[in-house]
Amino acid sequence: MAGIRDADAWIRRSSAVVAVLIFAAVIGIPYVCERAYRRWWKENHPLAGHRARLERTRTGYEDRRADVTKVAQVISDVLVEVHGARSGSTR
Repeated sequence: MAGIRDADAWIRRSSAVVAVLIFAAVIGIPYVCERAYRRWWKENHPLAGHRARLERTRTGYEDRRADVTKVAQVISDVLVEVHGARSGSTR
């Protein structure tokens, strides 16, 4: 009888472990496949090249705009200083 109880306990433990592994596989395999599919689709999307080019264009535009803004600020500062120097020298 003790052997049967030990066997029953071992079967319960092993079936619990198998159930957990099956549950993890049922949840994990679709998750991994979905991520791989989405990554593949993003790389092979028909409009991926156009999207990348649009992003580069937008980023380049923002960089040029920031540079022009900085140059305009420097020119404005210089003109303010020149105006201040001229108005100070006439007094």
